[in-house]
Amino acid sequence: MGTVSSSRLGMTRKTSCDEEEPQKTIIFVVSEDWYFLSHRLPMARAARDAGFRVVVATRVWSGAQRIRDEGFEVVPVEIDRGSTSVLKEVRAIASLCRLFSRTRPDIIHNVSVKPIVLGGLAALIVPSARVINSYTGLGSVLSDYSKDGLVKRAINRILRGLRRRKAVHAIVQNDDDYRLLIERRLADPGRIMLVPGSGVDTEGFRPTPEPQVPVVAVMVSRLLRDKGLCELMEAARLLKAREVPIRIRIVGDIDPANPTSVGEEEIADWTRQDLADFVGRKTDIAREWRTAHIAVLPSYREGMPKALLEAAASGRPLVTTDVPGCRDVVPNGETGLLVPARDAEALADALEHLTVNADERRTKGAAARRLVEDRFSERAIMERMSEIYRQLS
Repeated sequence: MGTVSSSRLGMTRKTSCDEEEPQKTIIFVVSEDWYFLSHRLPMARAARDAGFRVVVATRVWSGAQRIRDEGFEVVPVEIDRGSTSVLKEVRAIASLCRLFSRTRPDIIHNVSVKPIVLGGLAALIVPSARVINSYTGLGSVLSDYSKDGLVKRAINRILRGLRRRKAVHAIVQNDDDYRLLIERRLADPGRIMLVPGSGVDTEGFRPTPEPQVPVVAVMVSRLLRDKGLCELMEAARLLKAREVPIRIRIVGDIDPANPTSVGEEEIADWTRQDLADFVGRKTDIAREWRTAHIAVLPSYREGMPKALLEAAASGRPLVTTDVPGCRDVVPNGETGLLVPARDAEALADALEHLTVNADERRTKGAAARRLVEDRFSERAIMERMSEIYRQLS
């Protein structure tokens, strides 16, 4: 598994009477190691800075050593995001039960719906632990019963049952999700905390001058239908017919574990039509925003879209949908343009507008940077999470 020495982690703390006090432990339950590194690392750092021993229970791919380099412990747990196998879920719960029984954590922080369900059930064996459930955008699993209705109803029943424990708290990223949790009776109002994302590194993502034309609109996302990818391709087709001087660049991969992922044949077809440049997953996202004029994300629903926040920190204007999460990054149209979800023509109009209005692009990009500095910086989020961890421990 790989461990971190107790001296490095500081396994004890001194009280005011110079008595050694056992270090408190927090366990993050996350579906994938790469997702932990890309979206939850600042929260784990906040826990570490608050004096916690940090353990990450996750499906391990290639990120384990980077997690250990932060001073955290890694415990492999097979959490399969795309699986509906009861046997797999039972095995994952059993693995978490063994981990919780062995470590007796003070806080269990479950991130996204499947870890919330699996980690929440496993946490029943440690009634003394506080449980934090981070809802990273409620999406179709909780907000729509039209597909896979039986599975979704079962998930909702489990979550309603778990929330009755007074030790269970919820974190949401926007006001819409706050209201939805209450409406669905998935959390008690007094135990819901609003934390807008995991923060943006405002030093790593900094404004740079626009590159040379033609204008480039960049979408950084997994290649999912519910990210609005199909509407963006239709918008690209309209822009091409209008002879608008803009290129669409898509940064991200297919996600086979997600049922809304597009397939390779669709991408090949869009490429043949010269609608966009599909460049795959990139590790240097700051560089991607330096090559862009506009950030675009026509998603159907988000928690707090990290890609848009990083684009905003880079001083790029945003074109996104008027849906939960996305609209929070474009208040009053100051930082970009909002369009209705699933509306390719409105999306094309917004991209065309910013393509031909360079001064407006720059004005909205500067406003986007100020918004991130004021509300979404990594430092601000870490301070908020450190406060939450201390209060609950």
